[in-house]
Amino acid sequence: MKKEEYSAYCHDKEEGLDVLFFRHIGNNQEYSVVFGVVKDMLILSHGQSAVERGFSDNKEIMQDNMSEHTVVNFRRAYDGLKAEKKPIQECICKALLDSCKHVSQRYRVHLDETKKEDKKQKEVKERKETSRQIEEAKKKVKNLRKMGDRLVAEADDLAKEAKKKNNLSLLVNIN
Repeated sequence: MKKEEYSAYCHDKEEGLDVLFFRHIGNNQEYSVVFGVVKDMLILSHGQSAVERGFSDNKEIMQDNMSEHTVVNFRRAYDGLKAEKKPIQECICKALLDSCKHVSQRYRVHLDETKKEDKKQKEVKERKETSRQIEEAKKKVKNLRKMGDRLVAEADDLAKEAKKKNNLSLLVNIN
C-alpha cells in the first residue's frame, strides 16, 4: 500500500475515495474481503442532512408546472454554482435570469433563420446551375447554327459548281 498517497488524499479532487481504494485493493485477490468491507462502509449513509438540504434547494428553485427535465437541469446549474463557493444570490442576477428566459424559443428562431438561409443559398445555387445550363445550351445552338450555315454554304457551292459543269453527280454530294 502507499501510505503517502492515502495521507495526501484530498476530498476536493475529482477522484473519489472509492477510486483510490479500488486502484489499490479492488483488483487484488488478497484484499477481496477487505475491499468488500470498504465498499459497504462507503455505501453507508452519513446522515440525512445532505438529502434534506437537497429538498430545501429544490423547494427554493421549483416553480409550478416544471418538467422533470427542467428540475434536473436547474439542479445541475444550482449545484455548479454552489461548487464555486460563492453565494448563489451573488452569481444569479436579474440580467442572468432575463437572458436565460425563453432560450428554447430563441433557439427555435435561430434554427428557423438558419433553415431560411440554407434554403436561400440552395435557391441561389440552383439558379446559378440553371443559368450555366442555359448558357451551355445557347453555345450548342450557336455552334449548330454555324455548322448548319457552313453546310448550306457548301451545298450552295456544290450546286453552283454542278450547274456550271453540268455534272449531276455533284448533286449527290450535296445531299
